[in-house]
Amino acid sequence: MRLNDVTPMLQARSLEETVDFYTQSLGFSLEGTWPAEGPKVWCSLRAGGASLMFVQADGTTEPSLTGSLYFYPPDLDALWQNLKGRVDGASVAWEPATMEHGMREFGIRDCNGYLLIFGQDA
Repeated sequence: MRLNDVTPMLQARSLEETVDFYTQSLGFSLEGTWPAEGPKVWCSLRAGGASLMFVQADGTTEPSLTGSLYFYPPDLDALWQNLKGRVDGASVAWEPATMEHGMREFGIRDCNGYLLIFGQDA
């Protein structure tokens, strides 16, 4: 089997807040929404080679993910300097640190509670 990419599709508490968080705080580009008319229930976002899709949660369950989303920026510390003033302090899970497993990382939580980890080789 050969695969080119993977794009997680996650539930959003509020699609509008999610688009705002990813575009305004993290610098993602909005690639598309659906439907064309009326309230949006799906979106696609991209930052470089990273892409995510979100669907509006139906309100019967809370969005959840048992793991995390791990992003590989080319310059972790420059990204942190750029992001730290744009993300709410409550969103910061941990500031940049060199981990025992040989990665330099920081973590934030998005507006849906998903853990986003940014890392590069230490």
